[in-house]
Amino acid sequence: MIPEVLTVQFIMRVCIRSEGKAEGRDEDLQEEKYEMAIKPGALGYRQDSAGYRELQISCSPMSVSGTLAVRGDCMKKLIRPAFSEAAIMLSITSMIILYITCSVEADEKKNASFLSRKIVACKDGVTVESCLYMSSRLKVKGLLFTPESEKQLPCIIFCHDGITGISREHRMSCIRLAKAGYVVFSPSYRGEDGSEGTVEIAKGEVYDVLNALPILKCLETVDGDRIAVAGASHGALIAVLAASRSSELKAVVAAYGVMDIYQWWDYLRKSNKLGNDRITRLTYGNGPGDQPESFAIRNAVTQVKGLSCPVLILQGEKDSIVPPLQGKVLEEALRAQHKKCELRLYPNCAHGFLVYVPWLDDPAIDVKERKETEEAWRHMLWFLDEVLKGR
Repeated sequence: MIPEVLTVQFIMRVCIRSEGKAEGRDEDLQEEKYEMAIKPGALGYRQDSAGYRELQISCSPMSVSGTLAVRGDCMKKLIRPAFSEAAIMLSITSMIILYITCSVEADEKKNASFLSRKIVACKDGVTVESCLYMSSRLKVKGLLFTPESEKQLPCIIFCHDGITGISREHRMSCIRLAKAGYVVFSPSYRGEDGSEGTVEIAKGEVYDVLNALPILKCLETVDGDRIAVAGASHGALIAVLAASRSSELKAVVAAYGVMDIYQWWDYLRKSNKLGNDRITRLTYGNGPGDQPESFAIRNAVTQVKGLSCPVLILQGEKDSIVPPLQGKVLEEALRAQHKKCELRLYPNCAHGFLVYVPWLDDPAIDVKERKETEEAWRHMLWFLDEVLKGR
């Protein structure tokens, strides 16, 4: 049973990134202690001389979860440079001790840049670059797609599906977006395509998106006030979670992503589709009862209160991997929070249609699915143009 009011005591441990120091050395850490009383489902605040500390709490039958957001210059008592928000997990107890590690950037956001950029292709007027950047002390790779233009363009962070890197079809989809008048960035995420770290499934990958934001805002080709995030499948969940933690993202496109992880797990269990691979077992264990925090932090529908931008949901009704109910529960959660959203259902589309159908010569893909996929692309581009270009 979840108590009506939680007394939360937490320690913020700030990890300072600096040259010449080994990771985890004691002199790299600074701490502050806080305590607050929070009613689950509400937004708890504590104010001190440095400003607000915000703790957003959401509840499930198994756990309480939230995101600590230290905003603006609220962190100057600890350290002045820019920083990234830290995701946290709470267990159900009357007194909770929280250890939160924030990755602090060594440079100001205005000086953010890729560690390296290399042109790897030029196709249909779009320059493709392989990029390397820092994310939570990890060197993460990504691809940057830039169309020919004499002016700054809006930018889309396009989060790929799966956990094995950026596919050929995703690259082609990025080029298609770029040709529509957008700079497109696709992070490979940690543990993929030669990036440092390991696959975490919609956990650290969210910060791989958020840590790319200040870099993209500083690009000469990008209008930093017009950046959106889109994602397919795994990437859709990453996109929604990222936008829930950053007001700098101006729109979200979520295509066939798992948004209520508890319903999805139950669906997989009942249909005998539960995976037994190492990453699935490590992430989800034997289910919510076994790994409550792991489920709570990845449950998008309980975190959409932080969203401040419109959301377009694209869902195929023949999807047997992420059933249509997932798109519907996200729409319901957004409307319950009075967020602007639209759900588009495609009766003849299966999982992966947005990214793969346009590029695959597969007889299993019928004419109706191809037609509806093109309808989804047209509507997505209309939505992005409306929000980012004011058309």
